Amino acid sequence: MRRGKFIAVGVLAMIALVSVVCLYPVHRTQVIGKIAPDDLDDIERIVRHELRFWILPKLEWDNVYHLDYVVRSVREYEAQRILWAEAKPDGSVEVFAGVSKSVILSEGHVFDLRKQPKWEVTGYAYWASSNVAPHDIHVPPSP
Repeated sequence: MRRGKFIAVGVLAMIALVSVVCLYPVHRTQVIGKIAPDDLDDIERIVRHELRFWILPKLEWDNVYHLDYVVRSVREYEAQRILWAEAKPDGSVEVFAGVSKSVILSEGHVFDLRKQPKWEVTGYAYWASSNVAPHDIHVPPSP
């Protein structure tokens, strides 16, 4: 019975952490080119969903025994920001996410999205070293 209570408390704590992260306010994304406000809202929602998928642990019983891993993952997710979205001539949008613009060259995420008829992720990359960062990355100056 004691073990069951421990597991229940662990699961509730994990749900509370994920809920706080999901409700955490986000800053406005810098836009390069022209992206309609409604499209930008859709793009940001999709990118945040993808970041949660790639960073946060799945809801599994095993994670109850590794709460330090869960907490580290939540903190990593909290640190991520959608830094900028760049409209491409072919209609696609490239979105860069990471801790900050000063860190993006050494660690970050890039998402390629295309509207067909809804916005969909058509490509994704993550790098944790400047050696494997996209070679054509251009960090725009802050507005």
